[in-house]
Amino acid sequence: MQSLAAYTRGICTYFEPDNRVLRVAALLHDIGHPPFSQTLDSLEGVDHHKWTREAVFSDEIVNILSQANIDAVEVMDYIDGSRRSILRNKEGTVHADHLDSWVRSAYIGGYLPISTGELLNDMNYRNGSLQFTPEGGKLVTELIWEEARMQVSTANIGINAMMRKLVRCLIINGDLDVTNLPNMTDMHIEQLLCNDGRSIREEYERLLMESWRIRLTREKPNVTAEKTILSKLYLAMPVIGRRFDCRNFARHPGDDQ
Repeated sequence: MQSLAAYTRGICTYFEPDNRVLRVAALLHDIGHPPFSQTLDSLEGVDHHKWTREAVFSDEIVNILSQANIDAVEVMDYIDGSRRSILRNKEGTVHADHLDSWVRSAYIGGYLPISTGELLNDMNYRNGSLQFTPEGGKLVTELIWEEARMQVSTANIGINAMMRKLVRCLIINGDLDVTNLPNMTDMHIEQLLCNDGRSIREEYERLLMESWRIRLTREKPNVTAEKTILSKLYLAMPVIGRRFDCRNFARHPGDDQ
């Protein structure tokens, strides 16, 4: 799992080994995320993009970067896509950040049919874009759709909605300061839920042990219910090129795109 957690950084390092600023950006690009990934994003006051920016420009990180002669502004430009790179782009094609999510989900879900190293052999980086062999592109497209299906599934939507409700209760009750979320882990939240008052603890235990009881509907129910909106899916398409030797990164005249 450690190698998968570093997959984004590894791709950037593999294809641009001399770009120190990009490597730092890959390392820091998710530093502002609260626990449970995007689950808590819709809570009031939660903004992982803002928290990432604040962290990158914090005195501590700016001082560390300055010792290596790295400008925090350049790092942030890579992170938010202002500077197009293998890490991120705004064109709707696959980049390293989201590729990491699809591969990680497939690995954890048990449906990644090849190793990450084998997938790397089906990738290249040309003209500022990740490119794939037809076989690699087909696999990545399948991973994209599989994660999208998971995200819109009843199980995923229901469980995430109930977790947001429980964390919102912690915030309303004064047991959790929303500004502390970027510095917390999943386990911190779980401990707060387990140690909170009886009603929250019991509801959390039901979520863990009886999540099958959750029901989703598009109609307004006659009972108190949690409302949720699915606003974003990671949908992008891989750029497909002809078969290539992944050790040769130079573009040659007449290469097919």
